[in-house]
Amino acid sequence: MILLQKFLHVFASVSLLSNPASTVEEVPQLSLWGKVLNLTFGCNHWRLKPHVSIPALQELTVCLSLKFEVQASSPWTAFMYRHPEVQYAELGLGWKWGRLVIWLFGTEWTAPQIDLRPSQWYSLCLTWSHTKDRPALYVNGNPVELMAGHIIDTSPSSCRKLAPNGTLTLGAAHFLSGGNIEIIPFTCGLGKLSLFRLWGRERSKEEVTSLKCTEGDLVKWERDNWDTQIDTPLPDSSLRCEWSFYEVRLMFAIICYDGNTNELYMAREIAHHWLEEVLPNRIYLNRVSVFEVSRSSTDDSLAETSHEDRMVRWAPNINGFNCLVYASVIPGMDVAAVQNEMYVTLSSPYHVYHEASGLLQLLPDEDSIHTRPVESFSAVTPSPPDMVTPSPVTTTSSSSATSPATTLKTTATSTTTYTSTSAVSTTTITTTSPTNMTELYFEVKMNVSITGDCEPEEILSTW
Repeated sequence: MILLQKFLHVFASVSLLSNPASTVEEVPQLSLWGKVLNLTFGCNHWRLKPHVSIPALQELTVCLSLKFEVQASSPWTAFMYRHPEVQYAELGLGWKWGRLVIWLFGTEWTAPQIDLRPSQWYSLCLTWSHTKDRPALYVNGNPVELMAGHIIDTSPSSCRKLAPNGTLTLGAAHFLSGGNIEIIPFTCGLGKLSLFRLWGRERSKEEVTSLKCTEGDLVKWERDNWDTQIDTPLPDSSLRCEWSFYEVRLMFAIICYDGNTNELYMAREIAHHWLEEVLPNRIYLNRVSVFEVSRSSTDDSLAETSHEDRMVRWAPNINGFNCLVYASVIPGMDVAAVQNEMYVTLSSPYHVYHEASGLLQLLPDEDSIHTRPVESFSAVTPSPPDMVTPSPVTTTSSSSATSPATTLKTTATSTTTYTSTSAVSTTTITTTSPTNMTELYFEVKMNVSITGDCEPEEILSTW
């Protein structure tokens, strides 16, 4: 076991998580949560960047948030998706004559009159599947009836697909001229738009309501998805979305002052101790995975961008690592506040003293810290691309347990894997309880046979 003791660690910040009403500090990060597109001046709009490719979809979900500064009277468009080979709008949402409208494959679907009051945020979600004859619209989680106008696309719904690689605008309608986006005048909104996300599947009403604070899988509310140069995103503390489950990705370097290099298991323990020490008590680590970065796939940006020593370059005594963390925030907090807290907390250098290597320094790459709200924690240990995993050492044992009405037989395979290659390596720390962290980490796989009248989930949990 490697013994680590704190040698020098200076960390000062204002904990945003301790006060939900705190103003989110402005820090440079990829996420746009807590930011809005202001539509109140001119015909402001954003465009999806060309590198964000939307595939052909037979089902989808779009969610966004809207707030009006004045009572809407003239038509406006929240978003529109078009394809150069199709004359009509493939997908869109807007407002006409006091009614929300949906454009899907050229057909205009109209909702009953809805009073969208100024200075109030509304969550709008649109879902569609080729297995159904109409889209579904939810306002603040409540379903809204839609009526179809003139149907342009008469092909069977089972054959329809959203055309891939189209153009998407937020805050205004558009058409394509010679492959270029042309904004349609007088279609711009009179308020603010935020949290636009696209999923490649139809979400249920329960998911739309209960998972409203999660990130999209195809289009995300992140800076690298949108051309924000047309209009700068603005912070808005009135839009809050509380959530508990987060994925945190970052890159860090470990410097050995004695000139030696770090083994992966040492980096894992250092990272684990670092996260446990610097994160607030209300943030619980569910899983910590550490991957060794090969020099062939890494540039010098990590060492250069560290604020402690911008002149440090990759050298024999500096190892780079990718870190993937699944963490719970209990109780749930505003996503933007959690993202900001993670960035501020994890940006500081960390010093430890190792009994064999002496003083070590962990240097996080500030630009790589990325926190994302997720629906749940993956049960599969992630692996970086091109990872080579050797055959694990496996031991097998069998046991049995009984209850008055049920017989449970198990054949358990306990697998402990340590992977180390010349290019990329991985190791993972997993805990089953926020308050029970251990120094040994195992992955257990087993086949279970149950006989008798019982609920499998209940009997397995009890066992």
